[in-house]
Formats: sequence, C-alpha cells, structure tokens
Amino acid sequence: MKKLTKAILVATLATRIQSGGARIEVGLDAWAELPGVLAEDSSSRGGGLTKAGYGTLVLLGTNTYTGATRVEGGCLLVKDAGTVGRSASIHVAGEAKLGFFGENLSAAHAALAGIVTWAPGSALLIDTRNGPVRISGHDLLGAPIVEKTGANDLIFTSSPVGVGEIRVREGNLRTSEPDIIPPAVKVLSLGGLFYPDEVWQA
Repeated sequence: MKKLTKAILVATLATRIQSGGARIEVGLDAWAELPGVLAEDSSSRGGGLTKAGYGTLVLLGTNTYTGATRVEGGCLLVKDAGTVGRSASIHVAGEAKLGFFGENLSAAHAALAGIVTWAPGSALLIDTRNGPVRISGHDLLGAPIVEKTGANDLIFTSSPVGVGEIRVREGNLRTSEPDIIPPAVKVLSLGGLFYPDEVWQA
C-alpha cells in the first residue's frame, strides 16, 4: 500500500498496479497529485484502485487500469471520466467524496452514469478553480450530497435531481432561473455563498 502524508505531494512517474490492485492512502489534510498513468501489469487482472485515508488524491493522467474504483475515505478528485481508467464500477463510501473539475462534469456524467454507487453520507465534489461552471441538475451522477469548492461560480441550469443537500465551501452558488433549487434541498453556506434570489446572467 502506498501511504502519502506530506501536505503536498506530486508523483510524476507512472504507477504500475500489481496483483490485487492498488491501494493509495492519503493522510489527513494532505493533497497528493498523480499526473502519471495508473496502468496494470500482467498479474493485476482488474484489481482496480482503492483510495483510502482522509486526504485528497488527485488523478490527472489518462489511466488504463480496470476493475473497480473504491473511495473509502477523503476525496478522490479526477480530471475527467478517462482519469478513472476503465472502471467497471465506482463505489463511494459514507463520508467520502468523488470529485470532478466542474468543467468536465457533464462529459463525465455521460460516460459514468449508472456505474457510480453512493453510500449514505457520501458526496459529489465539484471544483470550480478553473472558471465558472454551468451544470444541469441531471448531470450529478445520482449523488445524495453535492459539495462545491473553488473560487468561481457554480451555476445550476436546472433542478438538482436526487440531491438532498448542497454544501458551498468556496465561491458562489447561483441559478440560471428562479426557484431552480427546491425548498426540500438543504443548502449550507460553509465558507461560500448561495444567492437564491439572484439569477445568474452571462
């Protein structure tokens, strides 16, 4: 098992997934980036990838591993759908997060819809660090909780489907039309702001 505990760690070399799959643990408050390729060796046979620990693991490469992707704790933040390899399934445990850079979420939904399972208390994280993001409420992969990070706006263009709670940790949450977010959805401002009475305009 690889255990990453530095505050910021960047692994630049490709990682070979061996028999039984790969388990990468990132410690509390740590942020680890893997821009290289997660690929299997001949003995892996679909062992998959398990993200453990309370920190954040960021996958940036176009990975080729197969099998399941499991997020046991913390956050697995991925660039796009290709970053989770050729996963047959993605499992997100309670209190864990599967995150996407927001501009790639719609395409990820198209590629991954139906293979992501969410335990109670798990969350979809949407990161808007690269710019404002407009997102349909249908493109949330069935997540029970949505969490927003990043300084730029997140704009919902339709009502979030299946979501019970939205957490705004950074930046602003806006809507393209009034009353898109129904009263039944709890919105928590945890450092960021929600503007329910202001319609976003381009």
